[in-house]
Amino acid sequence: MAINIALAGNPNCGKTTMFNDLTGANQYVGNWPGVTVEKKEGKYRGDKEVVITDLPGVYSLSPYTPEEIVTRDYLMSGKPDVVVNLVDATNLERNLYLTTQIIDLGIPVVLALNMMDLVEKNGDSINVAELSRHLGCPVVETSALKGRGMDALMERAIAEAKKGTAPTTEFGFGQKVEEALAKVIDIAGARISGRHARWYAIKLLEGEQLTIDKLNLPAGELSKIAAVREALEDAEDDDAESIITNERYDAIGDVCAECVKKSPKAMTTTQKIDRVVTNRILGIPIFIVIMFLVYYISVSTVGTLVTDWANDGLFGDGWLYTNTEAYDAAVEEFEGVLETAEGAAAFEAGEIEEPDPADYGLYHVGVPVVVGGWLEAVGAAPWVQSLVLDGIIAGVGAVIGFIPQLIVLFILLGFLEGCGYMARVAFIMDRIFRRFGLSGKSFIPMLIASGCGVPAVMATKTIENEKDRRMTIMT
Repeated sequence: MAINIALAGNPNCGKTTMFNDLTGANQYVGNWPGVTVEKKEGKYRGDKEVVITDLPGVYSLSPYTPEEIVTRDYLMSGKPDVVVNLVDATNLERNLYLTTQIIDLGIPVVLALNMMDLVEKNGDSINVAELSRHLGCPVVETSALKGRGMDALMERAIAEAKKGTAPTTEFGFGQKVEEALAKVIDIAGARISGRHARWYAIKLLEGEQLTIDKLNLPAGELSKIAAVREALEDAEDDDAESIITNERYDAIGDVCAECVKKSPKAMTTTQKIDRVVTNRILGIPIFIVIMFLVYYISVSTVGTLVTDWANDGLFGDGWLYTNTEAYDAAVEEFEGVLETAEGAAAFEAGEIEEPDPADYGLYHVGVPVVVGGWLEAVGAAPWVQSLVLDGIIAGVGAVIGFIPQLIVLFILLGFLEGCGYMARVAFIMDRIFRRFGLSGKSFIPMLIASGCGVPAVMATKTIENEKDRRMTIMT
Protein backbone atom coordinates (compact mmCIF):
# COMPACT_ATOMS: atom_id res chain seq x y z
CA MET A 1 0.00 0.00 0.00
CA ALA A 2 1.35 3.40 -1.00
CA ILE A 3 2.25 5.82 1.77
CA ASN A 4 1.94 9.57 1.21
CA ILE A 5 4.33 11.79 3.15
CA ALA A 6 3.95 15.57 3.19
CA LEU A 7 7.11 17.59 3.66
CA ALA A 8 6.27 20.92 5.34
CA GLY A 9 8.31 23.74 6.83
CA ASN A 10 9.28 27.39 6.81
CA PRO A 11 11.02 28.91 3.79
CA ASN A 12 14.81 28.45 3.80
CA CYS A 13 14.80 25.65 6.34
CA GLY A 14 16.46 23.14 3.98
CA LYS A 15 13.26 21.53 2.73
CA THR A 16 14.23 21.48 -0.96
CA THR A 17 17.63 19.99 -0.12
CA MET A 18 15.98 17.25 1.91
CA PHE A 19 13.38 16.57 -0.79
CA ASN A 20 16.08 16.20 -3.43
CA ASP A 21 18.10 13.88 -1.18
CA LEU A 22 15.10 11.66 -0.42
CA THR A 23 13.74 11.42 -3.97
CA GLY A 24 16.80 11.74 -6.17
CA ALA A 25 15.68 11.82 -9.81
CA ASN A 26 12.22 10.41 -9.05
CA GLN A 27 10.51 13.81 -9.05
CA TYR A 28 7.57 15.48 -10.73
CA VAL A 29 7.23 19.27 -10.79
CA GLY A 30 4.01 21.06 -11.73
CA ASN A 31 1.48 23.53 -10.38
CA TRP A 32 -1.29 23.05 -7.85
CA PRO A 33 -4.74 23.09 -9.49
CA GLY A 34 -6.07 26.61 -9.86
CA VAL A 35 -2.98 28.43 -8.58
CA THR A 36 0.50 29.15 -9.91
CA VAL A 37 2.23 27.64 -6.89
CA GLU A 38 4.87 25.03 -7.60
CA LYS A 39 3.98 21.44 -6.79
CA LYS A 40 6.72 18.86 -6.25
CA GLU A 41 6.18 15.14 -5.86
CA GLY A 42 8.64 12.32 -5.84
CA LYS A 43 9.06 8.67 -4.90
CA TYR A 44 11.34 7.83 -2.02
CA ARG A 45 14.54 6.38 -3.40
CA GLY A 46 14.53 3.68 -0.69
CA ASP A 47 10.94 2.53 -1.31
CA LYS A 48 9.01 3.31 -4.50
CA GLU A 49 5.72 2.79 -2.63
CA VAL A 50 6.39 5.93 -0.58
CA VAL A 51 5.40 9.20 -2.29
CA ILE A 52 6.77 12.47 -0.89
CA THR A 53 5.03 15.79 -1.57
CA ASP A 54 7.13 18.91 -1.03
CA LEU A 55 4.68 21.58 0.14
CA PRO A 56 5.35 25.30 -0.39
CA GLY A 57 7.41 26.94 2.34
CA VAL A 58 5.13 28.81 4.75
CA TYR A 59 5.40 30.41 8.18
CA SER A 60 1.85 29.54 9.25
CA LEU A 61 -1.39 27.96 8.04
CA SER A 62 -3.33 31.22 8.06
CA PRO A 63 -5.13 31.89 4.75
CA TYR A 64 -3.22 35.01 3.75
CA THR A 65 -1.08 33.82 0.84
CA PRO A 66 -1.66 31.25 -1.96
CA GLU A 67 1.17 29.15 -0.52
CA GLU A 68 -0.45 29.02 2.92
CA ILE A 69 -3.83 28.11 1.45
CA VAL A 70 -2.34 25.36 -0.75
CA THR A 71 -0.37 23.86 2.14
CA ARG A 72 -3.32 24.01 4.50
CA ASP A 73 -5.82 22.54 2.03
CA TYR A 74 -3.49 19.64 1.20
CA LEU A 75 -2.82 18.80 4.84
CA MET A 76 -6.57 18.82 5.55
CA SER A 77 -7.47 16.86 2.43
CA GLY A 78 -6.77 13.50 4.04
CA LYS A 79 -4.15 12.62 1.42
CA PRO A 80 -1.01 12.69 3.59
CA ASP A 81 -0.57 9.75 5.93
CA VAL A 82 2.10 11.59 7.90
CA VAL A 83 3.67 15.04 7.91
CA VAL A 84 7.42 15.44 8.15
CA ASN A 85 7.76 18.92 9.62
CA LEU A 86 11.21 20.24 8.83
CA VAL A 87 12.43 22.95 11.22
CA ASP A 88 15.58 25.03 11.34
CA ALA A 89 17.10 23.90 14.64
CA THR A 90 19.16 27.10 14.86
CA ASN A 91 15.90 29.12 14.97
CA LEU A 92 13.71 26.64 16.78
CA GLU A 93 11.40 29.10 18.53
CA ARG A 94 10.39 30.81 15.27
CA ASN A 95 9.91 27.53 13.38
CA LEU A 96 7.80 25.81 16.03
CA TYR A 97 4.86 28.16 15.39
CA LEU A 98 4.02 26.24 12.22
CA THR A 99 4.66 22.97 14.06
CA THR A 100 2.01 23.73 16.69
CA GLN A 101 -0.53 24.49 13.97
CA ILE A 102 0.22 21.22 12.14
CA ILE A 103 -0.15 19.31 15.41
CA ASP A 104 -3.57 20.93 15.92
CA LEU A 105 -4.70 19.33 12.64
CA GLY A 106 -4.59 15.91 14.31
CA ILE A 107 -2.35 14.35 11.62
CA PRO A 108 0.58 12.04 12.46
CA VAL A 109 3.69 14.21 12.63
CA VAL A 110 7.44 13.60 12.72
CA LEU A 111 9.61 16.60 13.53
CA ALA A 112 12.91 16.80 11.65
CA LEU A 113 15.43 18.96 13.52
CA ASN A 114 17.44 20.12 10.53
CA MET A 115 20.82 21.89 10.58
CA MET A 116 21.78 20.14 13.78
CA ASP A 117 25.40 20.30 12.64
CA LEU A 118 25.22 24.09 12.92
CA VAL A 119 23.62 23.85 16.36
CA GLU A 120 26.50 21.69 17.55
CA LYS A 121 29.02 23.98 15.86
CA ASN A 122 27.59 26.94 17.79
CA GLY A 123 28.01 25.03 21.01
CA ASP A 124 24.26 24.80 21.63
CA SER A 125 22.27 21.69 22.54
CA ILE A 126 18.66 20.54 22.19
CA ASN A 127 17.08 17.96 24.49
CA VAL A 128 15.40 15.88 21.79
CA ALA A 129 13.62 13.51 24.18
CA GLU A 130 12.13 16.40 26.20
CA LEU A 131 11.08 18.24 23.04
CA SER A 132 9.40 15.08 21.76
CA ARG A 133 7.53 14.71 25.05
CA HIS A 134 6.21 18.28 24.94
CA LEU A 135 5.12 18.08 21.30
CA GLY A 136 3.81 14.53 21.51
CA CYS A 137 5.50 13.42 18.27
CA PRO A 138 8.81 11.78 17.32
CA VAL A 139 11.77 14.13 16.84
CA VAL A 140 14.72 13.16 14.64
CA GLU A 141 18.00 15.03 14.31
CA THR A 142 18.96 15.69 10.67
CA SER A 143 21.26 17.65 8.40
CA ALA A 144 19.81 17.65 4.90
CA LEU A 145 22.93 19.25 3.45
CA LYS A 146 25.17 16.46 4.75
CA GLY A 147 22.60 13.64 4.40
CA ARG A 148 22.64 13.02 8.15
CA GLY A 149 19.65 11.24 9.71
CA MET A 150 17.71 10.79 6.45
CA ASP A 151 17.21 7.04 6.76
CA ALA A 152 16.24 7.26 10.43
CA LEU A 153 13.76 10.03 9.61
CA MET A 154 12.06 8.05 6.86
CA GLU A 155 11.90 4.90 8.97
CA ARG A 156 10.14 6.82 11.71
CA ALA A 157 7.84 8.63 9.27
CA ILE A 158 6.75 5.37 7.61
CA ALA A 159 6.14 3.80 11.04
CA GLU A 160 4.00 6.76 12.14
CA ALA A 161 2.07 6.65 8.85
CA LYS A 162 1.23 2.99 9.39
CA LYS A 163 0.28 3.65 13.00
CA GLY A 164 -1.98 6.57 11.99
CA THR A 165 -2.24 8.14 15.45
CA ALA A 166 -2.28 11.87 16.08
CA PRO A 167 0.33 13.49 18.36
CA THR A 168 -0.48 13.30 22.07
CA THR A 169 0.90 16.75 22.73
CA GLU A 170 1.19 18.59 26.03
CA PHE A 171 1.10 21.84 24.14
CA GLY A 172 -1.92 24.02 24.88
CA PHE A 173 -3.20 27.49 25.57
CA GLY A 174 -4.05 29.29 28.77
CA GLN A 175 -7.08 28.37 30.86
CA LYS A 176 -9.39 31.05 29.41
CA VAL A 177 -8.61 30.11 25.82
CA GLU A 178 -8.98 26.38 26.50
CA GLU A 179 -12.35 26.99 28.18
CA ALA A 180 -13.45 29.06 25.18
CA LEU A 181 -12.35 26.28 22.79
CA ALA A 182 -14.30 23.71 24.80
CA LYS A 183 -17.42 25.88 24.51
CA VAL A 184 -16.95 26.22 20.74
CA ILE A 185 -16.59 22.45 20.36
CA ASP A 186 -19.79 21.92 22.39
CA ILE A 187 -21.66 24.47 20.25
CA ALA A 188 -20.49 23.12 16.89
CA GLY A 189 -20.89 19.52 18.00
CA ALA A 190 -20.74 16.85 15.32
CA ARG A 191 -20.07 19.38 12.57
CA ILE A 192 -16.42 19.61 13.63
CA SER A 193 -15.94 16.10 14.97
CA GLY A 194 -12.97 14.04 13.87
CA ARG A 195 -9.27 14.63 13.97
CA HIS A 196 -9.58 18.22 12.73
CA ALA A 197 -11.98 19.19 15.55
CA ARG A 198 -9.48 21.19 17.58
CA TRP A 199 -8.23 22.99 14.46
CA TYR A 200 -11.75 23.99 13.44
CA ALA A 201 -12.53 25.10 16.99
CA ILE A 202 -9.46 27.37 17.05
CA LYS A 203 -10.32 28.92 13.69
CA LEU A 204 -13.96 29.45 14.66
CA LEU A 205 -12.84 31.12 17.88
CA GLU A 206 -10.55 33.38 15.83
CA GLY A 207 -13.48 34.21 13.57
CA GLU A 208 -11.66 33.09 10.42
CA GLN A 209 -14.03 33.58 7.50
CA LEU A 210 -12.57 30.75 5.39
CA THR A 211 -13.45 28.20 8.07
CA ILE A 212 -16.86 29.75 8.73
CA ASP A 213 -17.73 29.53 5.04
CA LYS A 214 -16.45 25.95 4.76
CA LEU A 215 -18.38 24.60 7.75
CA ASN A 216 -21.60 26.44 6.85
CA LEU A 217 -22.82 26.49 10.44
CA PRO A 218 -26.34 27.68 11.27
CA ALA A 219 -26.72 31.35 12.19
CA GLY A 220 -27.68 30.46 15.75
CA GLU A 221 -24.48 28.52 16.35
CA LEU A 222 -22.36 31.25 14.76
CA SER A 223 -24.02 33.78 17.05
CA LYS A 224 -23.19 31.69 20.13
CA ILE A 225 -19.58 31.25 18.99
CA ALA A 226 -19.34 35.00 18.39
CA ALA A 227 -20.52 35.57 21.96
CA VAL A 228 -17.79 33.23 23.26
CA ARG A 229 -15.23 35.12 21.16
CA GLU A 230 -16.38 38.50 22.42
CA ALA A 231 -16.26 37.34 26.03
CA LEU A 232 -12.67 36.14 25.56
CA GLU A 233 -11.66 39.37 23.83
CA ASP A 234 -13.20 41.44 26.62
CA ALA A 235 -11.43 39.38 29.25
CA GLU A 236 -8.04 39.58 27.52
CA ASP A 237 -8.49 43.08 26.03
CA ASP A 238 -7.33 41.94 22.60
CA ASP A 239 -8.70 40.36 19.43
CA ALA A 240 -9.05 36.57 19.43
CA GLU A 241 -6.49 35.94 16.69
CA SER A 242 -3.83 37.96 18.51
CA ILE A 243 -4.66 36.24 21.81
CA ILE A 244 -4.15 32.79 20.31
CA THR A 245 -1.02 33.85 18.42
CA ASN A 246 0.53 35.34 21.55
CA GLU A 247 -0.30 32.28 23.63
CA ARG A 248 1.25 30.03 21.00
CA TYR A 249 4.49 31.99 21.18
CA ASP A 250 4.36 32.06 24.98
CA ALA A 251 4.00 28.28 25.10
CA ILE A 252 6.71 27.82 22.48
CA GLY A 253 8.98 30.09 24.49
CA ASP A 254 8.45 27.94 27.58
CA VAL A 255 9.21 24.75 25.65
CA CYS A 256 12.37 26.21 24.11
CA ALA A 257 13.54 27.55 27.46
CA GLU A 258 13.32 24.02 28.85
CA CYS A 259 14.68 22.10 25.85
CA VAL A 260 17.26 24.40 24.27
CA LYS A 261 20.54 25.24 25.98
CA LYS A 262 22.49 28.06 24.41
CA SER A 263 26.26 28.20 24.64
CA PRO A 264 27.55 30.63 27.27
CA LYS A 265 29.12 32.86 24.61
CA ALA A 266 27.72 36.36 24.42
CA MET A 267 24.86 37.29 22.13
CA THR A 268 25.70 38.89 18.80
CA THR A 269 25.16 42.60 18.28
CA THR A 270 22.16 41.83 16.04
CA GLN A 271 20.55 39.68 18.73
CA LYS A 272 21.05 42.41 21.32
CA ILE A 273 19.48 45.03 19.03
CA ASP A 274 16.56 42.72 18.19
CA ARG A 275 15.85 42.17 21.86
CA VAL A 276 15.37 45.92 22.28
CA VAL A 277 13.71 47.10 19.04
CA THR A 278 11.20 44.22 18.92
CA ASN A 279 10.38 44.40 22.60
CA ARG A 280 6.63 44.19 23.13
CA ILE A 281 6.60 47.29 25.36
CA LEU A 282 9.48 49.38 24.02
CA GLY A 283 9.11 48.49 20.33
CA ILE A 284 6.46 51.08 19.40
CA PRO A 285 7.94 53.99 21.46
CA ILE A 286 11.33 53.33 19.84
CA PHE A 287 9.66 53.31 16.43
CA ILE A 288 7.95 56.66 17.16
CA VAL A 289 11.28 58.23 18.15
CA ILE A 290 13.05 56.90 15.05
CA MET A 291 10.27 58.11 12.73
CA PHE A 292 10.32 61.53 14.41
CA LEU A 293 14.06 61.78 13.72
CA VAL A 294 13.57 60.65 10.11
CA TYR A 295 10.95 63.31 9.40
CA TYR A 296 12.79 65.97 11.42
CA ILE A 297 15.93 65.43 9.35
CA SER A 298 14.13 65.21 6.00
CA VAL A 299 11.59 68.00 6.54
CA SER A 300 12.97 70.40 9.13
CA THR A 301 16.75 70.32 8.70
CA VAL A 302 18.70 68.76 5.81
CA GLY A 303 15.74 68.53 3.43
CA THR A 304 14.62 72.07 4.21
CA LEU A 305 18.06 73.52 3.48
CA VAL A 306 17.99 72.12 -0.03
CA THR A 307 14.31 73.00 -0.50
CA ASP A 308 14.92 76.61 0.54
CA TRP A 309 17.88 76.76 -1.84
CA ALA A 310 15.63 75.59 -4.68
CA ASN A 311 12.58 77.68 -3.81
CA ASP A 312 14.26 80.94 -2.79
CA GLY A 313 17.29 80.76 -4.99
CA LEU A 314 16.97 78.65 -8.10
CA PHE A 315 13.26 79.32 -8.67
CA GLY A 316 13.00 82.52 -6.59
CA ASP A 317 14.71 85.89 -6.69
CA GLY A 318 18.04 84.20 -7.10
CA TRP A 319 21.32 85.24 -5.53
CA LEU A 320 23.22 88.54 -5.47
CA TYR A 321 26.55 88.56 -7.21
CA THR A 322 29.43 91.07 -7.48
CA ASN A 323 28.78 92.34 -3.94
CA THR A 324 31.17 95.29 -4.15
CA GLU A 325 32.59 97.23 -1.24
CA ALA A 326 30.96 100.40 -2.59
CA TYR A 327 27.51 98.83 -2.37
CA ASP A 328 28.16 97.56 1.13
CA ALA A 329 29.28 101.01 2.21
CA ALA A 330 26.22 102.63 0.60
CA VAL A 331 23.87 100.20 2.37
CA GLU A 332 25.61 100.84 5.69
CA GLU A 333 25.32 104.64 5.18
CA PHE A 334 21.63 104.31 4.18
CA GLU A 335 20.82 102.25 7.27
CA GLY A 336 22.59 104.89 9.40
CA VAL A 337 20.47 107.66 7.85
CA LEU A 338 17.27 105.71 8.53
CA GLU A 339 18.12 105.56 12.20
CA THR A 340 17.71 109.36 12.41
CA ALA A 341 14.31 111.03 12.50
CA GLU A 342 15.15 113.31 9.60
CA GLY A 343 16.41 110.40 7.48
CA ALA A 344 13.32 108.28 8.19
CA ALA A 345 11.05 111.20 7.28
CA ALA A 346 12.98 111.83 4.06
CA PHE A 347 12.70 108.14 3.13
CA GLU A 348 8.95 108.18 3.76
CA ALA A 349 8.64 111.30 1.61
CA GLY A 350 10.59 109.66 -1.21
CA GLU A 351 13.40 112.15 -1.00
CA ILE A 352 15.99 109.41 -0.53
CA GLU A 353 15.96 105.82 -1.82
CA GLU A 354 17.52 102.55 -0.89
CA PRO A 355 20.75 101.88 -2.85
CA ASP A 356 20.04 100.01 -6.11
CA PRO A 357 22.29 96.94 -6.57
CA ALA A 358 22.31 97.58 -10.32
CA ASP A 359 24.07 100.91 -9.74
CA TYR A 360 26.95 99.05 -8.11
CA GLY A 361 27.30 96.21 -10.61
CA LEU A 362 25.12 93.77 -8.60
CA TYR A 363 22.63 91.44 -10.22
CA HIS A 364 20.28 88.55 -9.36
CA VAL A 365 20.70 85.05 -10.77
CA GLY A 366 17.64 82.79 -10.65
CA VAL A 367 15.57 80.99 -13.27
CA PRO A 368 12.56 83.39 -13.08
CA VAL A 369 14.85 86.46 -13.09
CA VAL A 370 16.94 85.29 -16.02
CA VAL A 371 13.99 84.04 -18.09
CA GLY A 372 11.88 87.08 -17.17
CA GLY A 373 14.65 89.41 -18.28
CA TRP A 374 15.03 87.53 -21.53
CA LEU A 375 11.27 87.65 -22.23
CA GLU A 376 11.23 91.40 -21.62
CA ALA A 377 14.24 91.84 -23.87
CA VAL A 378 12.56 90.05 -26.77
CA GLY A 379 9.32 91.97 -26.20
CA ALA A 380 7.15 88.99 -25.24
CA ALA A 381 3.49 89.74 -24.58
CA PRO A 382 2.38 89.93 -20.92
CA TRP A 383 0.28 86.79 -21.21
CA VAL A 384 3.28 84.88 -22.59
CA GLN A 385 5.42 86.10 -19.70
CA SER A 386 2.71 85.07 -17.22
CA LEU A 387 2.33 81.64 -18.87
CA VAL A 388 6.05 80.96 -18.76
CA LEU A 389 6.89 82.52 -15.38
CA ASP A 390 3.74 81.94 -13.33
CA GLY A 391 2.65 78.73 -15.03
CA ILE A 392 5.53 76.63 -16.31
CA ILE A 393 8.48 77.81 -14.19
CA ALA A 394 6.47 78.32 -10.98
CA GLY A 395 4.77 74.93 -11.41
CA VAL A 396 7.97 73.05 -12.13
CA GLY A 397 9.72 74.95 -9.36
CA ALA A 398 7.07 73.97 -6.82
CA VAL A 399 7.57 70.29 -7.66
CA ILE A 400 11.36 70.45 -7.82
CA GLY A 401 11.45 72.37 -4.56
CA PHE A 402 9.59 69.48 -2.88
CA ILE A 403 11.84 66.77 -4.33
CA PRO A 404 14.89 67.36 -2.05
CA GLN A 405 12.84 66.55 1.04
CA LEU A 406 11.55 63.37 -0.62
CA ILE A 407 15.07 62.36 -1.60
CA VAL A 408 16.32 62.74 1.98
CA LEU A 409 13.22 60.93 3.30
CA PHE A 410 13.63 57.95 0.97
CA ILE A 411 17.37 57.75 1.61
CA LEU A 412 16.68 57.47 5.34
CA LEU A 413 13.86 54.95 4.79
CA GLY A 414 16.15 52.99 2.47
CA PHE A 415 18.78 52.88 5.20
CA LEU A 416 16.23 51.59 7.70
CA GLU A 417 15.10 48.98 5.16
CA GLY A 418 18.65 47.93 4.39
CA CYS A 419 19.62 47.44 8.03
CA GLY A 420 16.51 45.32 8.60
CA TYR A 421 14.67 47.67 10.94
CA MET A 422 11.63 48.06 8.65
CA ALA A 423 11.08 44.29 8.66
CA ARG A 424 11.13 44.35 12.44
CA VAL A 425 8.68 47.26 12.49
CA ALA A 426 6.34 45.24 10.24
CA PHE A 427 6.50 42.46 12.85
CA ILE A 428 5.75 44.92 15.66
CA MET A 429 2.87 46.59 13.78
CA ASP A 430 1.27 43.32 12.65
CA ARG A 431 -0.71 43.02 15.86
CA ILE A 432 -2.21 46.52 15.42
CA PHE A 433 -2.88 46.21 11.69
CA ARG A 434 -4.66 42.86 12.13
CA ARG A 435 -7.41 44.76 13.92
CA PHE A 436 -8.12 46.53 10.62
CA GLY A 437 -7.92 43.44 8.43
CA LEU A 438 -4.38 44.18 7.22
CA SER A 439 -0.98 42.59 7.77
CA GLY A 440 2.09 44.20 9.27
CA LYS A 441 3.55 44.50 5.78
CA SER A 442 0.91 47.14 4.99
CA PHE A 443 2.77 49.49 7.28
CA ILE A 444 5.71 50.14 4.96
CA PRO A 445 3.62 51.35 1.96
CA MET A 446 1.58 53.54 4.31
CA LEU A 447 4.74 55.06 5.72
CA ILE A 448 6.08 55.76 2.24
CA ALA A 449 2.71 57.30 1.30
CA SER A 450 3.40 60.10 3.75
CA GLY A 451 6.02 61.23 1.27
CA CYS A 452 4.46 60.29 -2.07
CA GLY A 453 1.57 58.04 -3.09
CA VAL A 454 3.12 56.61 -6.29
CA PRO A 455 6.07 54.77 -4.70
CA ALA A 456 3.73 53.74 -1.88
CA VAL A 457 1.44 51.93 -4.33
CA MET A 458 4.49 50.31 -5.93
CA ALA A 459 5.70 49.18 -2.50
CA THR A 460 2.54 47.11 -1.99
CA LYS A 461 4.01 44.45 -4.28
CA THR A 462 5.77 43.03 -1.19
CA ILE A 463 2.35 42.04 0.22
CA GLU A 464 1.62 38.51 -1.01
CA ASN A 465 -2.10 38.44 -0.26
CA GLU A 466 -4.07 40.17 -3.03
CA LYS A 467 -6.88 41.26 -0.71
CA ASP A 468 -4.43 42.88 1.73
CA ARG A 469 -2.63 44.51 -1.18
CA ARG A 470 -5.82 46.08 -2.55
CA MET A 471 -6.98 47.25 0.88
CA THR A 472 -3.59 48.84 1.52
CA ILE A 473 -3.69 50.69 -1.81
CA MET A 474 -7.20 51.99 -1.15
CA THR A 475 -6.34 53.00 2.40
